[in-house]
Order: sequence, then C-alpha cells, then structure tokens
Amino acid sequence: MANEFRIKHGLIITGSSYFSESMFAPNLPTETSPSYYITWRQSDGRFEISSPTAGTQATLGCWDYTSGDVTTGKWKTDNGAVGNTTAYLYIHKTDNNGVDQSAFFNNLSKGSSITLYVGGSSTTFAVSGASLNGNVYTLKISYTSGNEYSIVGTPEMCLGINATSTATAGTSPNCLEWEMESSQGNVFAASGKAVFDRVSGTSHWQTPFGTVDALVESLTLSGNDKNNTPAGPFFHNYYGEISVNYLQYSTTFVLGAGGAGTGAVLGWVFLPIQYVKGDLNYTIPTGATFTICKTTR
Repeated sequence: MANEFRIKHGLIITGSSYFSESMFAPNLPTETSPSYYITWRQSDGRFEISSPTAGTQATLGCWDYTSGDVTTGKWKTDNGAVGNTTAYLYIHKTDNNGVDQSAFFNNLSKGSSITLYVGGSSTTFAVSGASLNGNVYTLKISYTSGNEYSIVGTPEMCLGINATSTATAGTSPNCLEWEMESSQGNVFAASGKAVFDRVSGTSHWQTPFGTVDALVESLTLSGNDKNNTPAGPFFHNYYGEISVNYLQYSTTFVLGAGGAGTGAVLGWVFLPIQYVKGDLNYTIPTGATFTICKTTR
C-alpha cells in the first residue's frame, strides 16, 4: 500500500500512512491551499518542501471562498472564476485569521498590482479602483498574468501584494471614505457625510442625492471623512481628476476651475466637478459608504 503524505504545521494533512499497528491514518482530507507543505515519496524515500506562494514579495492575508454573501474571512469574484474574464474581486475587510485589513484596502488605488494565490495557482491583476460597502471591499481588477480557472469548492485565497500606488505625498491616503446623506443640511452638521448636486436646467439638488449621472455638477462634503481625515487639506491645491467608487461602479470626474472650495465656519468642502469617464446612471443609497480618490498623478 502507498505511503505518501503531506505535513502542514507538524500534522499529516493529506494522504494515507501506516507506521505500525498502533498508528493508522488512512484517507485523510485534502488540503487544497497550504501555505507550505512537506511531501514524502515512498518511491525514493525523498522529502520535498513546497510552497505555492513562492515568488510573492508580500502576503497580506488569506480568505476562504464563498459563492454567497461575503462575510468575515470570505472572498469571491464576480463570475466564479479567476482569469481574464474576471472584473471584480469582493473581499471582506477581515481575513480568516481575524485580522482587519482595512488599512491596506483604504490605500489601494489605481496602478496597484495584486496576486491571488489559490492552491498551486497564482494569478496577477491590476487594480483600477476600490470601494467599501459595509464590511466588504470591491476591487475593480483586470487580468495581467498567471493561471486562469473556474473556482471549485471553497478554496482559501492568499492575497499577494506586488505593488501599491497612491497619488498623494506623505502619509495621507489616496482615498477618503464617505457616507451618502439624505439632505444637504446633514452634511454640514456631522462628519463623513456627502451629497451630489444634480442640476436639471436651473433646478439644483435633484433627489435622490446619491444618483450619479451626467447631471452631477458638484459634491458637498463634511469637513472630515468617516475616518475623521480632514477633507480640506486632502483636496487643497488639487486640480486633477477624482474617482467616485461604489460596489462595482467607478466614475471619474475632473475638478472644475478653482479646484475645491471650503466653508471655514461650517467646515464643509465643495467640489465643482465634471464627468470624464466611467459608470453612470446608478444610485448610492442613503447610508451607504463610498470612496473618493485622487487619480491624477
């Protein structure tokens, strides 16, 4: 009978082994994505140390696949596959070791590169946007290289960090987080609130305030975002493009002449914007979280 097995963290995890009459371990379950393993081969008595994540510069954490709701420690793609047809990666902010990875995802922006390690497969994607809804991040991605396959079962995925890109200097993040409001007045009274000004003819403030379409002419923001990052310094002397990111949607606007304006007394920020490219005709619901990122380098 065959004696071939794999060891992970000191335990036999795959295969069958017969050591003596007092130790019997047949038909052990298969570990589909170990971080490392040792294989002993009966044919030549050789031990082989293998790692499916070899070559990655850094690994952020690991998540288990789900085809349903993305809860703590879970991940999925928009099409149940990993490859050149995959457009979005949905991933909970907390990995399967209970570590909150929000600090990383909040700074992930256009130009970043990530690799998904699933079992012995590795697939690299370029990131073109990130948004947060509740506790789940949506990463807008495009295939770069590596293995392509349909996902079977609920495999563990370890996220490799190849390169991150931010458009701001110093320690300020590239993106700020906001919550959509149901009234303009609430933006002035609290932190982390935002509304769009949609103009139809001469009529301003078309509802709902979270609708993103070609009528949007400006954004009004609280003085601080949801993480209490001051919005005024973030946009000060910035005249480039911004992206509004929510779920699978990403829309690029350019700041109008004069750039951002601030209300010194009330502590709010006014952004005159004009549509450039990206998704239109969707609505960010009241209370939902979205991000605003500076995209021009």
